[in-house]
Amino acid sequence: MKIDSKFQSELTENYQTELARILKAKRLEQGKSLMEVASGICSVSYLSRLENNQIKFQDPYLKMLFEKLAINYDELKKARKQNLFLSLIKKNLLHQTIAYKEMLNEMVKSNNYLDVERELVLLYDNLLENNFDEATFIMAKIDANNYYYSNMEKIFYIYLVVLFYYKTGQINMAYRHLKVLLSYKIDDEILYWVIFELTMEINFELGKNTIYIRDYMRFIKDAPANYFTNHFICHKFKMIYLESMDAFSQSVDKIKTYFSELNTSDENIKEAYYYCLGLIYLQANKYEMVLQLLSEVKLRPQIVKLLVIALMNVENATSYYHIIKMLNNYPFSKYDELIKNLYDYTMLKIGNANAFKMNSLLKNKIYNNLQSYFNQIAYQAIIKELLLFDVKNSKYKDGCHLMINYFNKLKNQIIDE
Repeated sequence: MKIDSKFQSELTENYQTELARILKAKRLEQGKSLMEVASGICSVSYLSRLENNQIKFQDPYLKMLFEKLAINYDELKKARKQNLFLSLIKKNLLHQTIAYKEMLNEMVKSNNYLDVERELVLLYDNLLENNFDEATFIMAKIDANNYYYSNMEKIFYIYLVVLFYYKTGQINMAYRHLKVLLSYKIDDEILYWVIFELTMEINFELGKNTIYIRDYMRFIKDAPANYFTNHFICHKFKMIYLESMDAFSQSVDKIKTYFSELNTSDENIKEAYYYCLGLIYLQANKYEMVLQLLSEVKLRPQIVKLLVIALMNVENATSYYHIIKMLNNYPFSKYDELIKNLYDYTMLKIGNANAFKMNSLLKNKIYNNLQSYFNQIAYQAIIKELLLFDVKNSKYKDGCHLMINYFNKLKNQIIDE
């Protein structure tokens, strides 16, 4: 394919801008002055203009300047032929675990990457591994350093912040940062669909069903299947759950049949299946079926959420002592605060604790937690429990206010969609 001269010129300009930025950043990282690096090669003013992308670069000068910084210029150019962030994302999507780890290790050891690039890649890797404390530390470190970001680094960092809030259940915070992320133009196709898919996940958690369904249809039609096959499957489960609101029995049969035909051992797909089938049962108030379905499933935050909500609503919760024992031993983290508080409330309810203590936990902690850890499924369960609690304790005025706020929220959500 012939590349026209205008496009070739744009590539050259972008390449020069990148090299100029790396040269300056590397010099500053090593604490060297303009005079130290320029000495014996060029004038200080030439190096300054070069670093600030005010003149065209020349390979012989750049090679000598980078060598002053202990960087092999030819290896640097080779490393810069591919975008570090996009390459890692693609390897992760294609489940190329060995290639992904090799690239990660090479990046850590190489002198061809900037500190900000290393920090962003380490943040990405820790989020994939669900190491949220380490991710929090890295984000604080990035913010404290006040790095100068390229456009791609800025987009990638905002994406990682959204991913952090989503994976830690802070959906409201994820949604706020997502709106900032969506204001950027995304040129790379795969990164575009990665962000698009994360947007779908967040809208699902927020209960924005109309938007979610619209985006799902576009996603399965246009996203490249070789990168997103497993995502298609997991979102299909979610779509069947949404269908169950109108057709419970048919949806149960449909999701079970679909899963059996997959014949897969993929843990992520299995977790998505059990979660969505659990949601279908929960939506139909089949709490006993939720507990029976998930009693032997590996505990993850999403699964724990369904178990706790089901326990809170089932009539004879003490008969599920084995599930209570499992949840007692579950290592709740600070990122599971909403569900942990909801579980503590459930234990008070099962133990027939006094109304004042239950009311304090339910209203002052759990309901207030929704400001950050909002989740449509948990929200509906908490509103229902609050109403039942108010009715049981003859607090009809509180119950009316709660219902008015709930319907106002539904109205605003419909307007948004």
